[in-house]
Amino acid sequence: MPPKHVAARPRVLVLSNDNVNWPASDREWTDRMLAHLSTALTSLGYAHEVRKVDADLDLLALYDPREWVIWNWVEELGGRPWTDAEAARAYERRGFAFTGAGSPALSTSVDRLRIKRALVRSGLPTLPGLRLRDPRQVARWKHYPAIVKGATQHGSYGIDRSAVVHTPAELARRVEWLRESLGCDAQVERFLDGREFHIGAVARVDGQLEGLPAAEIDYTAFDRLEDRLYAYGYKHDEDDFGYHALKVSIPAAIPTRLDRRLRQLAADALVCLGARDYGRIDVRLDGDRPMILDVNINCDLDATSVVMRTAALRGLSYAQVVGRILAATTQRMPGQLGRRMIAGVHCRTRTAQAGGDTRVSLRLPADDTGGGG
Repeated sequence: MPPKHVAARPRVLVLSNDNVNWPASDREWTDRMLAHLSTALTSLGYAHEVRKVDADLDLLALYDPREWVIWNWVEELGGRPWTDAEAARAYERRGFAFTGAGSPALSTSVDRLRIKRALVRSGLPTLPGLRLRDPRQVARWKHYPAIVKGATQHGSYGIDRSAVVHTPAELARRVEWLRESLGCDAQVERFLDGREFHIGAVARVDGQLEGLPAAEIDYTAFDRLEDRLYAYGYKHDEDDFGYHALKVSIPAAIPTRLDRRLRQLAADALVCLGARDYGRIDVRLDGDRPMILDVNINCDLDATSVVMRTAALRGLSYAQVVGRILAATTQRMPGQLGRRMIAGVHCRTRTAQAGGDTRVSLRLPADDTGGGG
């Protein structure tokens, strides 16, 4: 259904999950987040629709990828965890540009070993790790204390106080628990009891990722080493002591030189893993050396998230961050509208340089071929 004309800017299809099995509190939180985003889109002048999906994306047939971009907040399909890559592939097959990472990057992001290998290939600092499938393999690991994570889990899922182990026997029990409870291998690495920072990034005018000021996760309320980790319960369980005791310091009280280093590390790591438009990394210090713990290529973007709160330190409102993300996404649209948006970036860049400001230059992502996703 070819359009009669090409709009001056895209319309935005906001897609999020709906699952009848979610508790009421989760569904209410999702509705608040969507309402906040809708308000921001209206303030920016974007015509938009908000739709919730469960097991399929058949509704995409109703929208033209030459006129619509997708704000992608779909994290699962049919209640199956970590199926966000399937949603991205559906967008890509239909030619849609959408916010955040493409399907190859999302597939990589749920495999901790693949993340580590990508970081190592790019020369970025991360701790050595070992994947264990069977408790009988624990003799291969020599360094304690260690932290044991689900090798194909995400978002702190499966991480609690028992994830920190001190002996081969404790490691074997944890490997067995992950296999029996979550059906996955274990990823083990040395536990760093050092300062922890979360560093976000958001697209600049040219679409490239720019690191934001660091936030520090403050564990001073926790005496035991095993409690000084960002456990799943600290994020989601209001009955957990850590939910109330853990604090996030924004901005982190660190020297300017370290903050600059962390910002660059965030941009480099996210690009290395294929992130687009926004993202976040988690880092701990090993002595004075930052070591990347995790890379979150489609991280939280609610108003209280690290990305939004640290962007505010740079003078960016929630709506302005949304605008940056959409501007970068629009550059990947097929057809005339995407090309016109790219040309607009060229024009703004040349104008800024003519005025003596040469900080912005156009460098589109290497995988930008003008197609969707």
